[in-house]
Amino acid sequence: MKKFKLACSTLMLLLAVLFVLTNAEQKRETRIQTPRVPLVPGAEYAGIQMCAVCHADQAEEFMKTAHARIALFELQVPKRDCESCHGPGSLHIQGRGDTRKILRYGMALPPERLGRGDPTKIIRYKGLPPAEKAMATAYCLSCHNSRSHFDWAGSRHDMANIACIDCHNPMRATEKLLRKPEPELCLDCHAQRRAQLAYPSHHPILEGKMKCTDCHNQHGSDNRAMLRRESVPQLCFQCHPEKEGPFVFEHPPVTEDCTICHEPHGTMANNLKKQEEPFLCMQCHPGHQSQLPVLDDVLDSRQKRQTFYTKCTQCHAMIHGTDLPSTTGRGRFTR
Repeated sequence: MKKFKLACSTLMLLLAVLFVLTNAEQKRETRIQTPRVPLVPGAEYAGIQMCAVCHADQAEEFMKTAHARIALFELQVPKRDCESCHGPGSLHIQGRGDTRKILRYGMALPPERLGRGDPTKIIRYKGLPPAEKAMATAYCLSCHNSRSHFDWAGSRHDMANIACIDCHNPMRATEKLLRKPEPELCLDCHAQRRAQLAYPSHHPILEGKMKCTDCHNQHGSDNRAMLRRESVPQLCFQCHPEKEGPFVFEHPPVTEDCTICHEPHGTMANNLKKQEEPFLCMQCHPGHQSQLPVLDDVLDSRQKRQTFYTKCTQCHAMIHGTDLPSTTGRGRFTR
């Protein structure tokens, strides 16, 4: 009887594991499958040499990009170059530049080249209305479907109708094909963060020592504020390991959320604190006379004045946590 129960339990456990793995795989397939944009019926691949007849400058710039290097050396498929993204261009060429017959990403022809190709013979993305931007992103994700892009669908950028081509220019030989370097690219939209980074206390982003993407995953995340780690402390401890602990005497905000006390983008107070001391500390703690340990949570006006004219960390120097007891023996972060 015991063997039968053990066998049943083992079978149920295996079925449960199989169910979880199957659902996870189905979820993974759902997240990475993206629709391919239909190509122009009847069009054939013409090659970059034909594209360069009218688009010489663009072809020269493209050959310096990561996309061109992949097309030349890495993919074990026939070389497509421009037409990997813009689709086969034979009808576009025959139609003397018909831009409706090729995939376009916002690059307009100069006036002297207009009329050399039929603009109705090629699928394009020029001037897409916001509701159709998802089509451009879907085409990018048909190749860029790795783990770093799994969370794009439903992300804040996706919900704000931001398309890949708003930040990336596939024709420019820049780092990661960005239209502007960080942080300028991010700050074009996030004006509030630009203002915060101008405060006296800020992370060295404008100085070039950090990037927005060091903390945030611009392509989406399951975490709050598109963070690269599950919690704020986990993210902060990557650069501030000395604050992590564990400590015998812990300060709860250190393990709960660093942003209880700190504003990471910039503040007027020192050390990215949301307020100067003692007012920041008094959001949670009633304070006490600076000369005496805490005897009573209720302070009279004289005691409050004494509290306001000092900084808590003058005594509670190890505010993030410590293993040593205080001089009063009450573990008040004073050592």
